[in-house]
Amino acid sequence: MWNVIKLFINKCLILLFVFPVSSHAAERIINAWTYYDMPPFVTGEGQGLVYDFVELLNGHVEGDYQFQVMIYPRKRLDSQLEEGEQGIVLFVNWAWMGENAKTKYLWGPVILTDRNEIISGTDRRVEFDGSAGSLKGLLFGGLLGRRYPGLMVAMERKEIIRVNARTEVQNLKKILHQRIDVTTMPQSQLGYHIKNMQLDGQLHLSETPLFSYSRHLLVTKKLQSEYVFITAFTKGLSGNNAWRIILQKYGLSQSQ
Repeated sequence: MWNVIKLFINKCLILLFVFPVSSHAAERIINAWTYYDMPPFVTGEGQGLVYDFVELLNGHVEGDYQFQVMIYPRKRLDSQLEEGEQGIVLFVNWAWMGENAKTKYLWGPVILTDRNEIISGTDRRVEFDGSAGSLKGLLFGGLLGRRYPGLMVAMERKEIIRVNARTEVQNLKKILHQRIDVTTMPQSQLGYHIKNMQLDGQLHLSETPLFSYSRHLLVTKKLQSEYVFITAFTKGLSGNNAWRIILQKYGLSQSQ
């Protein structure tokens, strides 16, 4: 009899090893997409603002689902959305997400306010007045393939002399070595680079930015209950100490 009991116990143990019980077995995975494969959003494998944000988000989920970061090139992300894939897109604005995006998708409250800074050196300060004319004759550090609203006509006419680089960091280094006069990038990225490259006091930011915008979570329309949660969660971020620490980690602030 004892041998039969031992055999039964051994079989149960084998089944546990082969088919382990998981508390997450019933959880749905919801894609949390980003096409920002750059600091501060992504700073390494599994690291960066998007990962810290999604970890914080998951820590407050009370349903049977979890969000999972997925880094896609922009064209692939657009295809996923057009094909009706469900998920959220991190830190975007409806102005960038295609025609009728503001009504086509659900949008959470503002997570960050951002602006594309006009950046120059402290020895040759540039003040942008909102018009391309204020940058006339200057060497402008651009990025390959990037368009700059309000400046493109002047660039095509060579009134603003555009010199392309592959990364924002290259343009910051060119500013420091006086190889270009001015460049631009989102303040959310600039804050990270200033902290990481120890550039405090070495750059001048124009009082007027190239443009300003807000960053949100895009939520596809079939995720109605998740949208209710995201809205409540985002509204509570201003008083969330863990979020404040995350922002400080990347050189950002609550008023960002």
